[in-house]
Amino acid sequence: MSYLSLIITTTVVALLRQCWSWLSKSSVAINKIAKFQTSEFTNTPETNDPIWLPIQGALPSWLNGILYRVGPGKFNLRAGDDDHQPIKAMIKHAFDGMPFLHRFQLCSSTQRVRYNSRHLATKAEQRICEGSATAFFGHVVPFTSTWELFKAFLGRFNSFVIQSNLVALKNTSVDPTSEMVGVTVTPNYPLPKALQSSSSEPVLVTKTDANVLQKVNADSLVPENLFNYSHFDRQLSGELSAAHNQYDPDTDEVFNFTLKIGPAPTLTVFSTSAKSQSTTILANIKHRLDPERSPIRLCYVHSFWLMKNFIVIPEAPLFLRNMGMDFIAGGSVLSGMSWNSQAPTYLHVISRRPDLGHVASIPVDAFFTFHTGNAWEETTASDGTIVLKLDCAAFPDGDIMYQIHNFGQTAPPIAKNKSPLAEFENADLHERTHGFTVPPRPQTSFGELRRYTLSFNLSSAQHQSVSSASYASLAENMEFLRFNQEYSMRPNKYLYGNRLVTATQDEGARYCMIKVDTETKETVVFDSPDYVCSEPIFVPRPKTEPGDKDHREDDGAVLSFINVTNHQGGKRHCFLLVLDASTMTEIARCFIGDFSATTFHGSFVDYEFKSISVN
Repeated sequence: MSYLSLIITTTVVALLRQCWSWLSKSSVAINKIAKFQTSEFTNTPETNDPIWLPIQGALPSWLNGILYRVGPGKFNLRAGDDDHQPIKAMIKHAFDGMPFLHRFQLCSSTQRVRYNSRHLATKAEQRICEGSATAFFGHVVPFTSTWELFKAFLGRFNSFVIQSNLVALKNTSVDPTSEMVGVTVTPNYPLPKALQSSSSEPVLVTKTDANVLQKVNADSLVPENLFNYSHFDRQLSGELSAAHNQYDPDTDEVFNFTLKIGPAPTLTVFSTSAKSQSTTILANIKHRLDPERSPIRLCYVHSFWLMKNFIVIPEAPLFLRNMGMDFIAGGSVLSGMSWNSQAPTYLHVISRRPDLGHVASIPVDAFFTFHTGNAWEETTASDGTIVLKLDCAAFPDGDIMYQIHNFGQTAPPIAKNKSPLAEFENADLHERTHGFTVPPRPQTSFGELRRYTLSFNLSSAQHQSVSSASYASLAENMEFLRFNQEYSMRPNKYLYGNRLVTATQDEGARYCMIKVDTETKETVVFDSPDYVCSEPIFVPRPKTEPGDKDHREDDGAVLSFINVTNHQGGKRHCFLLVLDASTMTEIARCFIGDFSATTFHGSFVDYEFKSISVN
């Protein structure tokens, strides 16, 4: 053997040993997560053929339109549709159930609701049942050996890095149900030119936190196409994106970003428009605008803020370890995440003028937000100082990422709780792993409703001395923020959301709805025993004429999908609930079925398919 061959062999062996050691440590962490993921979800039955359901109470005469809600619907996976076939896989994280879409058509003249629903990822389900390399958000598959993990890592590395499934989506023959895309559902979303048609059919798109989108038939809910943002512009090839885009109704622009995985992550911020059929790159961000020009991290961003002249994207110290390789090894985003409580959250400010691009990186104390609220520009001083207001539900650390694995599934009362989680109440059993509390303590609260105030000067925004940030606390224990979108990008008074009701000896943990007056900090709550309330969708009462003096910001209705647990012996069932948005009192409901269904988000359009409240 030559000297060069010896060096190469020695180097390869050393790298393999290092890789093996890394995978061995990863296996321990993965199995630790898998131990506490014991939730057993039930499948949601499909209603492919629409049915008309009666209303109890009365829909307001003006409340006519279509509500879409999306979330996980299938957790016990079989190779086919026959329920008698054996279960091939059980998904144990709420975010990873096979995507499921609901459609509710509200008709006040007949006081009925036309309902249908459908699974969106049948091919992906088949692939999981066959044991193909798959990536999840939080569901973790335990490994019996390092060799088993090594084989799974090679399969995912080949699929996501070498062959790159996301790039393969450019193949128009790909099965539209082969990817799991079911976090947000957005009507009237821009389509790449290759998918545009001359017909006037309405457009409906589902999205997730990866750079993959699914076009769905707006009536039948049949998946029609998969595409990604690189179809709009080749620069938008980053693997990650935000499930929640932002939209400016005045300019008809949609805003989002892609985040490139690799040694030097790149955040590419862009806008696109269905009307103009054009896409504009607003910024390519690799470094923070601090004195050190420090590189950005491969962080997890679920939503962000939009104003008339600016976009703000939060870079929380919640990131993927080892350039995303830990995620590829473990097969779930959660298993590859870290939280660094010692690092700040950076609020990156991007101008909507592409010639200005990235204008500020403002550090604040570490916090993480899943869901943002409204945002607006408050003042521009004579010296050029700009003041921005940003609403969000803020968490003080990253523990929420571990605690939400059973989201939407109501636990039984404490006295009857036989869950393995009960043994983890002992503080001595907990430890900090990658910045998280593992095993997770049962969730006791959602985030804090905060209003951040940012101040910076465009002439020297990259210097931290001219930037500042502070926040005011508006309410505790709140998530899934929604508001009257007629007030988008300008000051608004009311916010709607969900509040966590902690478990007692009489009933299990669940979610109620809350309305917050941001000026007085007064709250109004809708709550009922055994009700698990989903994200509230605000639908404003249409103005009868321009300048309608009786039209208030909270003049409208709140729609929510309700699961009823009836832990004391009754049947599980679900219904669509309609509340008076000003008083948060019930005005109507529509019984859907004897099942429960977890839904994350929803959008509402009128009968002309005009976007009224979208996400």
